[in-house]
Amino acid sequence: MKKLLFYLNVLLIFLLQFISEVVTPIPSALFALLCVTAFLLVRPSHIMGLYLYLILLSSGGVLYLVNVMFFIMVIIYFYNEMTMDNSIVFILGIIIIESVHVLINNSFGLDESIIKLFGFSICLLLFGFVRSLGKVIDIKATLNFLIFGLLGFTMITTGIYLFKYSISNYFTEIKRFGFVPYKTEDGIGGLIINPNTLGKYCAFVIASILALSSFRKIKLNIWYIFALGVAAVVGLLTLSRTFLLVMALVMLIYLFTSVGARNIFSIFTFIAVILIFIIILYSNEGLYDSLYNRIFETDDISGSRFLIYSQYTAILFSHFSILLFGVGMQNYMEKFSELDNLINQSTHNVLLEVLSSWGVIGLLIVIILFSLIIMQSKVKKLKNSKRIIILLPFLVVVLSAFFGQFFISYYHTFSITIFSLVILYSDGVINHD
Repeated sequence: MKKLLFYLNVLLIFLLQFISEVVTPIPSALFALLCVTAFLLVRPSHIMGLYLYLILLSSGGVLYLVNVMFFIMVIIYFYNEMTMDNSIVFILGIIIIESVHVLINNSFGLDESIIKLFGFSICLLLFGFVRSLGKVIDIKATLNFLIFGLLGFTMITTGIYLFKYSISNYFTEIKRFGFVPYKTEDGIGGLIINPNTLGKYCAFVIASILALSSFRKIKLNIWYIFALGVAAVVGLLTLSRTFLLVMALVMLIYLFTSVGARNIFSIFTFIAVILIFIIILYSNEGLYDSLYNRIFETDDISGSRFLIYSQYTAILFSHFSILLFGVGMQNYMEKFSELDNLINQSTHNVLLEVLSSWGVIGLLIVIILFSLIIMQSKVKKLKNSKRIIILLPFLVVVLSAFFGQFFISYYHTFSITIFSLVILYSDGVINHD
């Protein structure tokens, strides 16, 4: 009975979110109630899957609630199994640095939020439980929930395009999947996120299926082939250059690793995925033309990223105190724009983001933190070829972070990062091989 209620609850969240986005707004309080109920009904080993599903179908205050609820329920469900890793020292170091910045900035009249600091701290603390989560989380179920979340987001977004725009003019009016033109003017809020972020999710789903199928944790059946197709279509429709670059690198690494290990199954999987991409491109002339124009007929293929990098770098190296300590994570772009009024975008690079927020000290802590988590995982038990394959989902996160945001978008980036790390600690994946 409890299982049935849970899945009805999860389905209701999607249906109501579809109605809210496509037909008429529904109060956020109802979604918040349904999310809390879902966390109370979920099977403990599926809690991370529910978390990922809700991340893709939540926005605003509900998105904040989902992140906080996940932390609280993990502690409640796995109280006896949870042990804090030694990485907590570095996690607390980041929290302390950001807290000091918030206190100092508030004392100088800047309106920085304690609530945002609390949410960020809660989410960051989850990295200290990765080892414990690896022992209790159902990896296959988590991946399935993530796929359902992506499918739900895709259906809702498609519904918005069908009912509120001329879908026949998709490539001239909407242009990029996950983007709504005239959003501010039409008063449209809700789920629509940055197409590059959506592209990151698509690349992550593809990399996760490749990695887990190589380890025989999942079978490459019709369901996962369908998921690969959806992720490929949506990823391409975002016209995200980051998605294209990340997928190209991931597929090349997957191919060379599979050939080196003489893994026939993985080589055939590579061919299947490449064929999916080719069929999608050549069966849709509008998509092919849009991608071609975005890549080859643009004045700046980097999307102004190199200009952004030079602007932030110039400030960092001309202000020693900022280079050493940063200016704090909250609203760092506005603080930098006061020093250079030409700055109107975030850093679009995780290294510059960390340097801008917490300086060299913070960057060293972050590097040590993630290096420690990786080195203490079960990856060290594997041969080099297998080690590279299982790291593919994490590699998607890292590569994407070098061309986008990471810490300031923690509500979308931490979830898949934690999942990619939990895979490395999972008995069900490593020992299953």
